[in-house]
Amino acid sequence: MIILWNKIKGTGGSGGGGGTTDYADLSNKPSINSVTLSGNKTSADLNLVSAPTVLTDQTSTSMALAGNTIYKWTNALTSLSFASAEVSDLETVLYFTTGSPIQFQDSSSLKWGGDGSAPSLEANTIYCISIRNGLAEYDTFGTVS
Repeated sequence: MIILWNKIKGTGGSGGGGGTTDYADLSNKPSINSVTLSGNKTSADLNLVSAPTVLTDQTSTSMALAGNTIYKWTNALTSLSFASAEVSDLETVLYFTTGSPIQFQDSSSLKWGGDGSAPSLEANTIYCISIRNGLAEYDTFGTVS
């Protein structure tokens, strides 16, 4: 009976013991992206990608593009030009419909997939342009009447 009592109150015999109730005193703490989890870390501290900025109801058709941003136009475009585009490993996306044929103007340093030149955009067509690391690609998603 004495041995059982000693085990219950934590004296004598073998068993767990020691340890800490303070996280800061622990060794071998976990990490995310090689950043040890201690204190109050932000997503930036942990090198996590934040959700993209979504800009809807765009009206400007001549713009400087920011990384990690989604641009969406609700009205059909009749012109579109880029003055610059942020080179980032975070994607920039543009969604729009054309109202007339557009000779797209790109004075930024983007490199376009395909033949390397900015695309000619057809009238009444839904487009998506994706930009990442200075590379731009586009695709169509049908036509509108």
